[in-house]
Parts: sequence; structure tokens; C-alpha cells
Amino acid sequence: MVGNLPSSVPTPVRAHLPAPVSNRGASRLALTDGATSAVSWTLTDAVCRSPVSGTSRRPEERETATMANGSGDAVLRSVRSHRTLVVAVALFAAIATVPLVLSAPTVARASTDSATIAVTPVTQQHALDCEAAALQMALSAVGINVSQATLLAQFGTDLRAPVMRNGAPAQWGDPYQTFVGNVDGNFVITGYGVYYPPIVKAASDNGASAEGGEGWQPAQLYKAVAAGHPVVVRVPHLLAPASVGYWTAWDGRQVWYSHRDHAQTLVGFDYGSSTVTLADPADGQLHTYAMAAFENAFALFHAQAIVVSPGGAAVTQAVSPTTGSINIAVRGPDNSLRLYWSSDGGWYGPVGLEGPGAAFSGPAVVAEGNGNFDVAVEGPSNTLDLYWYISDRWYGPGQVGPPGSTYSTPSMTIDPNGHITIAVQGPSHSLYVFWNAASKWYGPGGLGAANSTFGAPALALVGSAPQTLEAVVQSGDAALQQYSEHSGGSWSGPNAWSQVDQQYSAAASTPAVTLYQGPGNSLDAHSASGTTRVGAPGTTFSAPAVASFGTVTYAASQGFGHRLDFYIDNGGWGGATIPGSNASSYSAPSVVVEAGGNVDLAVEGPSNTLYLFWRIGSRWYGPGQIGTVGSVFAALP
Repeated sequence: MVGNLPSSVPTPVRAHLPAPVSNRGASRLALTDGATSAVSWTLTDAVCRSPVSGTSRRPEERETATMANGSGDAVLRSVRSHRTLVVAVALFAAIATVPLVLSAPTVARASTDSATIAVTPVTQQHALDCEAAALQMALSAVGINVSQATLLAQFGTDLRAPVMRNGAPAQWGDPYQTFVGNVDGNFVITGYGVYYPPIVKAASDNGASAEGGEGWQPAQLYKAVAAGHPVVVRVPHLLAPASVGYWTAWDGRQVWYSHRDHAQTLVGFDYGSSTVTLADPADGQLHTYAMAAFENAFALFHAQAIVVSPGGAAVTQAVSPTTGSINIAVRGPDNSLRLYWSSDGGWYGPVGLEGPGAAFSGPAVVAEGNGNFDVAVEGPSNTLDLYWYISDRWYGPGQVGPPGSTYSTPSMTIDPNGHITIAVQGPSHSLYVFWNAASKWYGPGGLGAANSTFGAPALALVGSAPQTLEAVVQSGDAALQQYSEHSGGSWSGPNAWSQVDQQYSAAASTPAVTLYQGPGNSLDAHSASGTTRVGAPGTTFSAPAVASFGTVTYAASQGFGHRLDFYIDNGGWGGATIPGSNASSYSAPSVVVEAGGNVDLAVEGPSNTLYLFWRIGSRWYGPGQIGTVGSVFAALP
């Protein structure tokens, strides 16, 4: 099938097959002219996540593209012209091709007409460290202060000299892996820069959530800014005219480069005046440009961007109803999955539930009535994986959701009958639910359609016996929306719980209330009586955590300056107390209440430690450092 798309179609480009593909191992799309594009599979979709344009190409020029997955069983052949992109997939080297539907995602523009993020512009401290300076500004805007020197060290460096040919680099380092060249060198001769993967890692290592890539649509960037999330973008200084060339990295990757390549921070947009505002580290100034000029410059540099937001999910905890032991599951180094537990007043661990490459989200944990525990996490290839504890032994992973099913931290709950339900953000920002009955897993059940769910859902049991489930999500226009389960097991929704532009984090729910980060980094609560402002603007820099004990509700969030804020609703929300001072909290926290009413808060601490704060009576203690330096790493919620 031919997809009639203009050659300038934004990526990702999605190739949709009419049936699931059993082998989805392909990871890159290689074109005959040397250009490459990242490719991933999501059930029936092959998604090219970066621009497929390479070097200059004549109209109607034909080319062959190969998707290599190690076994060579998936091949794409494409014809690119000035009007049409045609792709067909041959599976297992079969002669017949499978019909495809090609589409570029449609992203609604930000529902607000303009937004500006307060940021203090800085000047880059080296000739070529614009990426460090741009990231420094973005991190500062979400309450994280870190030096350019620290960020440069985290990027790493490849100081090998390039192989030059006709005055241009023909072979050099890989900026997708590390900083290439001398940061004080001669641009594109002895020094260059670094691309989004190391920048994303550095942002995460300093306690932020960051999502980077190529092929972003401008509307996605403006929606991020409207949510209070600055964006590191690659556009020339003063949007000067530019061109793109290519070199081959030592690892064989084809790398685009430009003599005008430059990193800046997008901090504002205005649809009314059709302008954007950039914080430029080249001169330490804020500049306002025509939106069209910015978008053209942005597209030339492969539409590369990093959205920076407050700390994501890293830890979760549950209390055994039989022994009172607290189990804390964390996302460990190299995407491992680890567990810490308390027993007889002492803390133990970590025990590795799974090694590197296992956990690609924050985990979720529940305690069963018999004292067993269950941990769910987004696994490799966007699976939904489950680990379970029975009689002093851990098992798993068991794959609950297939590849391409899970794109968020799971939300998990267990009813009085021992039935577990898990909700996740599914493919194309849908809402998926999986459930267990009679020791068998079912799903996914598609609760929310495509573009309905942007972040981890919040799942809770509500009502009187028999209780039913409720799922709360952030919609694409930053509204709070709710789905309800009925007594027969059917679902209805979404039901609008707020106006647009009101929800800017994953929510957290109890049977009585749902909390979320509101406009201007506030903390808001929705209940049967309406919406209540719990924390004032400028107080909340993560998704909240919430737990109840009798008629009392407890909530916690990462506050300004990486402090840890705690709120109590006992007939009305009180002001924040601060169990953790500045520089104590670098992720969304987790809160549990023990059988006697004591409260425990777990959070990623400084230098990726695991911190615990505990409340006995009305007095706070801690932090107690349970996990050592480098033991806990936040992930996008």
C-alpha cells in the first residue's frame, strides 16, 4: 500500500500491519545513502522514530532500506520522492509483502495560547559546551541546580581526532554515545558536541525526568512548555542559515552534523503572535523568534529535543498485613530491579529481583492479605512484567503484557478477594488494564483510546462492598479524566474531572481522593466535594504520593529545592510540613501507613541513594539511608 505523505512529513512515521508480528527485534532503519532511522515495534506497528531523510536526494530517487534485528528476517523497501514515501515489509524473506498503512502522528496544539517558563539565562563556560549550559538552564527551571562542569563530566568525552577528507570530518566519534572532541576546541575540526542520549542520562542522574529523541513535532514541544517543562532543542544561534553533512562514527553509525549546530532551551511560545522564546547559552540572552523560522531550523537538525520535567517514579513500598514488614522496590542501576525490606526493626537488602535491562519504569508493589508481595514493572521491549513472593522466595518475571503493551510505570491494586488489577499507559497513549482471576491473567483490556493517556494512570478501589475499580489519567490536553468499573465488570469513561491545562503529573488515588500536580507547580486534590488547592504554586515538583488511614489522608511530594513536603487531610487539608530539607528528594516519593498509624516515606535521595523518613506520633525522623550511592534511579512516570 502506498502512503501518500509529503516528503517533509514529520516523524515518527508509523507503518501499521493488519496483524501482529511475531519477531519485533528490528532496531534501526538503514538507507542506501547512509542515513539511518531508529525503529521500534509496538505489536502491529513498526515506528521510525527519527527523520528518514539523509544526504541530499533527487526527486523520484529510489532506495532500499533494511531493518536489521540480528536474524535478518525483516526487510523494508522504500521509494522516496518529493511527494510520496512507500514502505513494504517482507517477513522471513517471503516474496509476498504485507500491506501497510503509513501515518504520521497528529499532535493537538497546546490548549493554552501561550506559556513562558521562568528561567535565568546562563552563558556557556567553554567554547563548545552549549549542551551542558542548555541543560543547566532546563534543570534549574524545574528546581535542580547543577554546574556545567558536572554535566560535562556526566556526558563523557571521546578526544580522538577526526579523520578529515576535503576539509570535512569523514570519520569521528559518536555524539549519541558521548561528547565528541575537545570542549574548547575548533568547532567541527577538533571539537563538536553531544546528542540527546547522554543528555537524557545526565538529566536523569541529577534527579529529573527526561525524554529525548529525534523527530519531535513542534506542537509536542509547545505542549511540554505549557506543562512547565523546558525543552533542550538544537537550532543555530540566532537561527542563522545552516546545512547538514554526515560522518561515520567509529562504531559505524552515520552521524549528521552542522557547522551551525547549537543547543538552546525552549522556554516560551505564543500562538497569538506566532513566536517562540529561546534561552541561548551562546550569549546568555532570551531571544524571541518567529515560530515558522524556529520550526524550519529545528526540522533541519533532525528535530532533536529533550523534554525535562521534575523527578519521576523510582521507589514504591507496601506493608505486609501479617508481619508488618515494609518492602520497598526500586529501579536500580542499569535498569535493574531491586528490593529492600524491614524486619524486627532493621533494614536489609538490596536483593536483585532481576539484573540489568529488566526495569524501564518505576516499579509498583502490593501486599496480599496472606503476606505475599507482587511487583510489576515495564520490562524490555515495553512488556509488562510481574515478580511475586511466596513463602520466603521470589519468582519471575512472568510476562503479563506482551511486547509493545506498556509505556509507563504500572499502577496496581488488589481487591479483598485477592484479584490483582494493573493499569498502564498502552501504545499510542492508550489506557490498558490487565487483571488476574483464578491464577490466570487476562488482558489487555483497552479502556482508553489512542491519545487518551499521557503518563502513569492511578488505580484505586472505591465504594462500599463490593468495591469497584477507578482509573484516573492525565489526558492529552492536561485534564484529569476518570474511568469507572461497574459491578458486572464493564467500564465506562472517560469522565472529565477537571478543565484542560490543570494536571501536569501522574495522579495518585485513594478511595476518597485523587491528588496531582496542578498549574504552576501547585498540588491539587479532587474528591466528591470538588477540587481543593493543597499546595500553593511553586511547591510541587513531582507526582504526589497518597495513602489513607481511617478517615485521615496523607500526601507527599517533591517540593522546591528538592525538599520533601508532607500534607495531612483530617477534616481539611493542612499546610505542608517538611520531613526532608532541601536536597533530600530527587524523585516522586512513596508513602505507606503501618497498622499502628505510623507513616513511612521512601524517596530517591542525593547521589541516587534510597532515603527513608518515618513519622511516629506527630514527630518525624530521618533520613535513614537504606540504599547506598548509585542504588536508585528515577524513571518517567
